[in-house]
Amino acid sequence: MRDFFPKKLKQLRKEHGHTQEELAKKLAITRQTVSNWENGRSFPDHENVYRLAKLYGQTLSIFLPDLPEAPMETEEISSERIQLIRFFICLLVVLSFLIPFVSVITLFLFNMWKKYIHSHFLRLCYPLIYFLALCNCLGVLLLFYFQLL
Repeated sequence: MRDFFPKKLKQLRKEHGHTQEELAKKLAITRQTVSNWENGRSFPDHENVYRLAKLYGQTLSIFLPDLPEAPMETEEISSERIQLIRFFICLLVVLSFLIPFVSVITLFLFNMWKKYIHSHFLRLCYPLIYFLALCNCLGVLLLFYFQLL
């Protein structure tokens, strides 16, 4: 594996028309480091191998032939994740529109039933309901701000 990597790196670098200096700048390393890799005197760390593979549009197995191929994530899985995220966002939006209405109805009912409900209970519930309505409004504004809707 140690003999394979230097040859492959040099081949890909030349195919893409990069000099050692240009490759070093792209990876934020020194030219001497690239030279050491190509001459087999040293080997890049995992992060630089990943960056090389990404730069040259290759899989990691091109640079590390002993590495088993990782299964690629299919579009079906990612589309299922997107649908699940959309579902939860829609659910949050529906709930965020329902909570203020429920809060207003609850306040209206509390005002109607004032004589039947103990005053200490009302003193606790009014601020709580107003706080929940305010939190809900702030949550909706934050959703719009972060463009999640």
